[in-house]
Amino acid sequence: MKPLKVRKLKASEVTFTVSIEPEDSEVNGHFCSGDPDYAEEERKQERQIIRDLDRGYQEVWCCLVVTAEWEGIKGHASLGCCSFEKGDGVSVDKQAHQCAEEHDMQQEALDDLNRNLQTQADRFRAFLNKLSYE
Repeated sequence: MKPLKVRKLKASEVTFTVSIEPEDSEVNGHFCSGDPDYAEEERKQERQIIRDLDRGYQEVWCCLVVTAEWEGIKGHASLGCCSFEKGDGVSVDKQAHQCAEEHDMQQEALDDLNRNLQTQADRFRAFLNKLSYE
């Protein structure tokens, strides 16, 4: 039996969300260019990020996630070890959206959604084959 082929969705058919989630990776060592002229500045940056995290500013060290959703099925794109300037929710949201755009994360999430839809279709076809009379 032929596989069930589904058409690829376009961005205009999908709902996108951008969110900031906690980063599992440690801050220390991520600001290490190897240039001794910047070593002290990099350590200073790391210490400031750790202080800001302790104060509850999650956006200073986070994972950026873009979700594409259609009819309850989702696709995701993520970018870890992000650091946005702390501020009010509007400015952080703007920074997150700009970063997602710069990294083409919407397209990546859409591609993941389309792969997930094809996988769902393949599973459904296999399920129907088990139930069909031959």
